Amino acid sequence: MTNPHMRYGTGTQVGILTLWTKKEHVLTRIPEELYAIASQLYSRDEGISQLMRGLLKNPQIRDIIMVGADLNKCSDTLLALWEHGVQDGRVIGAPGYIDTELPVQSIDAVRAHVTLHDLRTEKDYANVAAYIKALPKKESWGTPQEYPQPTITPPTRFPTGHQHAIRHDSIERASVELAHLLARFGTLANVHVHLTQQGTLPLQVQEQEETYTTNVLENLPGTYGEHLHKKQRLARLVQQLTQKKAAVITFGDDVEEPLLDLVEVYYHDNTLHLTSHLRTTTLGEFPLLASAMFSLLALIASELDEPAGTVTITTALLTTTKRYENAWSAKPHILRRQGDPKSNLLIRIRQGRIWITHLSPYGKRLEEFSAENAREAYKRLVVEHRITDLSHAAYAGYELAKAEHALKTGGLYEQDEL
Repeated sequence: MTNPHMRYGTGTQVGILTLWTKKEHVLTRIPEELYAIASQLYSRDEGISQLMRGLLKNPQIRDIIMVGADLNKCSDTLLALWEHGVQDGRVIGAPGYIDTELPVQSIDAVRAHVTLHDLRTEKDYANVAAYIKALPKKESWGTPQEYPQPTITPPTRFPTGHQHAIRHDSIERASVELAHLLARFGTLANVHVHLTQQGTLPLQVQEQEETYTTNVLENLPGTYGEHLHKKQRLARLVQQLTQKKAAVITFGDDVEEPLLDLVEVYYHDNTLHLTSHLRTTTLGEFPLLASAMFSLLALIASELDEPAGTVTITTALLTTTKRYENAWSAKPHILRRQGDPKSNLLIRIRQGRIWITHLSPYGKRLEEFSAENAREAYKRLVVEHRITDLSHAAYAGYELAKAEHALKTGGLYEQDEL
């Protein structure tokens, strides 16, 4: 059985790795009689393990040509593997793992009998063809070997990036999603929670809400750290908002609960919004703090006789509270998709192209453009920041693929129809 991700030639002893460069681009200058197989190599761990399996299964391949661009240093790990080998499933001298189902002696046999040629700096692929032609002929080094694929056991915690952004219309829903994220990833760094409405609080913290909010509002410092009486603080905030359309409340290092750095209140689209920045908080404290920030925003908006808008909470670190994590992560049914704050998309096909109308979240037509295929369309959507919501991006990809298929087959395309 052939692999659709591979390109097969008529040669026998040479394999070509094009790394992140499209193999079709490289092979335009290399005749198929010069190689047995060619493939890209995107993944450092999975990809190198599968490469090693392929070489053990096909001992007639004696030379691996490594060419093209490398975006994640996969090639450096490959070079370290050939030079130093593996120990306890890890590549010696570089980050990378090899399936432990592959015996070390078998890996060492590949290293001894297969030559890795580093041609990454060669940009003229016709020269790669000439290089391959000059290689000495070699016989198969052994008999084919096959080993079982690894059993995938999900980890207790999954790897995570350095930012988590969520958007909800209630504090309870945001708390439930944060519980899911903490259960999956552990401590979260650089968390942004955007709340379009206060909504409800989780039942477990409702009794603490009034006391917590009172404590935050009574101990709020003045703008830029000034220590003022409550009425003076509020008057100063109102004055700054009236003059500058924005006000900042800063907190000193002596403030321990909550660990706030600053609170910003600002106008946007003739509505008051609030953003609070924290050094660290816990899952149990988050809903209480969010409620207090909505109360603060409502208080300021009332003084100014202006509409109150959204609250955004950012924290450098969010840590788990097992009691709440276990209770809230068991409530995924209350989560629901929020609309993309940047766009809605109307997708049609006409005149042999995919046409996209960019609408505001409220349905106002903003712009229309066309693309030859789904790939061109989604690249424009991403590069021009027309989509911010993950579920919206997945939906757009699905609909664009349907539209492209209809173009190719002459079929009918209807958005939101299966």
